[in-house]
Amino acid sequence: MKKCSILISITHELVFLKRSIIQIRKYKHPEIDQEIIITDQSDEKISLEIKRLYGDQPDIKIIKIPMIDVGYSMDVACKIATGEYFCSLDGDAFPIHKNWLFMPISLIEKYGFSFIGNDVGMAQWYKEYGKFICISNYFRVSKTSTMVKISEDVGFVRLQNRHKVNYIPKVNIEQFALVSENNRTRKNVDSAVIAQWYADHIKMGDKLSLPINKMLGATNKQGLYGFCPDDMVFHMSLWRKLEDKEHSKVNKEDEFGTEYLRWFNLINKEGITDAILEKILSELKPYVGQKRHVNGNKLLPESELNQYIEFLKNA
Repeated sequence: MKKCSILISITHELVFLKRSIIQIRKYKHPEIDQEIIITDQSDEKISLEIKRLYGDQPDIKIIKIPMIDVGYSMDVACKIATGEYFCSLDGDAFPIHKNWLFMPISLIEKYGFSFIGNDVGMAQWYKEYGKFICISNYFRVSKTSTMVKISEDVGFVRLQNRHKVNYIPKVNIEQFALVSENNRTRKNVDSAVIAQWYADHIKMGDKLSLPINKMLGATNKQGLYGFCPDDMVFHMSLWRKLEDKEHSKVNKEDEFGTEYLRWFNLINKEGITDAILEKILSELKPYVGQKRHVNGNKLLPESELNQYIEFLKNA
C-alpha cells in the first residue's frame, strides 16, 4: 500500500475546502492510503471553523501558520508528511477522477519523474535563470523525499518572504548563476519558482506536464478561471482579490466579465453543492492547443509513455 500526503494550503478558500475534502475522500484509490495536511494561514474566524469541521478527523492534520505564501506551506508540510508521495493541491482545486493520484504515482515509480502536474509557462517570466520547467502548485505530485531535499536546499517560500520565517537554505543559489541581468538574485519571484528551477538544475528527473484539456471559461484579463489538467482535477481559480484596495476602482465586469462574476457570486453564496458541481462539470468545454509533454518535448499519441498514461487513466 502506497501512501500520499495531500497538502491543502488555506487562506480564504473555506468554501472550496469543504468540497475539496469531499472529493479527495470520494476518489480515494484502493491501492493508495492518504493523509490530508491543511496549512491554515487564514484569519481567526476561518481557523475556528476549520478546527470545528476537521479537528477530530483522523486522516487530517491541521497546522496553523502565519500568512506568508503557499511556498511556506510546502516547506512546513513536506517535513511533517508521513506519505512516501506528496501532492500539493490548491484550496480551490479538487479531484474528479478515481485515478487522480494513482496515475501520477505510477508514472513516478516507472519513469522516475521529479514532478508531475501542469506547466503553465511560469518559467517564461524568468528566462534569465536559464531553461527550466515550472510545474504549477495547484496540482503537483512528487516523492516526499524530493520535496524535503528541495525545501532544505533552496526552499519553496518566496525569496521576498524569507526574512519573515528566518529561513536559511543549505545552498547558496547565486553560486548556480540564478541571477538577474544586473548580476543580482531577483528579489521577487513567484511561489516555488526557485524550487522548480533547482530541481532541473541538479537533474532530479524529468517533469511531466499534463495538458489543460477542458475549461469552464475565461475572464476578460486574467485568463482561464476553471480548468481540468488531463481530466484528473478541476481547478476553479476564482481570483480572490476582487475587494482588494488596489482594485476598488476597477470596473469588475470589464476586468473579469459577467460570466466569471456570476460563478464567483454563486459559489460564495451557496458553496459548491452537488448541484453546482454537476453544473460546473457539465459546462466544461474542450480546451484546444495543449498536449502532454516531458520537459518541453511534446508526447506523440502513439508514444509508449502516452499510451501508458491512457492505460493508467482507465485502469
